[in-house]
Amino acid sequence: MENISVELRHVTKAFGEVHAVRDLTLQVQPGSFLTLLGPSGCGKTTTLRMIGGFERPSAGEIFILGKTIAYESSTQRQTNMVFQDYALFPHKTVGQNIGFGLKMRGVKKAEIGKRVREMLDLINLSDVYDRMPHQLSGGQQQRVALARALILKPPVLLLDEPLGALDAKIRKQLQLELKQLQSELGITFIYVTHDQEEAMTMSDTIGIMNDGRLEQLDTPEKIYGDPQTLFVAKFVGECNIFEGRIRSEHPDIVDFEDNRGQIFKLKKDSLESAPVGKQASLVVRPEDIQVADAARKCVNRIQGRVEEKLYSGSIVRLVVDREGEKIMVDAHKGIAVSPPELIEIGWNPDAGSIIL
Repeated sequence: MENISVELRHVTKAFGEVHAVRDLTLQVQPGSFLTLLGPSGCGKTTTLRMIGGFERPSAGEIFILGKTIAYESSTQRQTNMVFQDYALFPHKTVGQNIGFGLKMRGVKKAEIGKRVREMLDLINLSDVYDRMPHQLSGGQQQRVALARALILKPPVLLLDEPLGALDAKIRKQLQLELKQLQSELGITFIYVTHDQEEAMTMSDTIGIMNDGRLEQLDTPEKIYGDPQTLFVAKFVGECNIFEGRIRSEHPDIVDFEDNRGQIFKLKKDSLESAPVGKQASLVVRPEDIQVADAARKCVNRIQGRVEEKLYSGSIVRLVVDREGEKIMVDAHKGIAVSPPELIEIGWNPDAGSIIL
């Protein structure tokens, strides 16, 4: 317990008949950046609010730094929260906003001024000390809200979609700044978003939530490359899903037979066992599928007709029709194929993953 920043044990939250969070158990390591990711209504914000003391769990236990805090108020916890709407005091200057928490703790005025300026230097806003919030851009206001939370040096910082109101360019810039700040300060971040790219860019660990439950808790690489449920596979990125069954199992390879009777070979990797005959789903990402000459060198091959060719920057998305089944393929923009050409596509055993 001493080496865990935040722990939830079988936490449930119900609002009347509606269960926002169901039997949630997870551990957050010190100094890590955990993102709770999922669609609207999945329970991620409710989970964050329970950790922060803004909601009480209906059942279960919450620990921060080994201490049970499920029924303590937000002011009694070793956490601080950054909200999407900034929540800055409009009648106070930037310096007064950032130093407000220190003032409430009785810190001397000179020390507050010194620490506020240090924090402004850290967020690259050293020249806005005396400005009012309305004189700042959205990105600057969010930096100030972050500085106000960080100046209290909380062991755990909670962030509820803090970049959601910003435009795409500023959002990407602040993603990098936030991750850098977190690394420099060593504070545990628990971050909530519905933006997959944001979660992948910033996080050490991602928790995918769905209908109040934790579907998978893993590194970004594992979440994307080795999804454990169909929901995770479909929610994070795009994928092709082939339904079928395990045909046979070998020491390193699994033979998967799809519902059309075609056999595909896959590396076992994350599968502890692959029961022969068990229904399963094969997940293959569009970028892992080869086309034309490259496809002919692949172990797993399919023939299909190009139905659509959609340009997207450096890649082109092909929609390949395999007798009514649509398969998405991401190829180099210079690929010399066009609708309605019949082509061969393929992938090797290490490119797909099986969900039982």
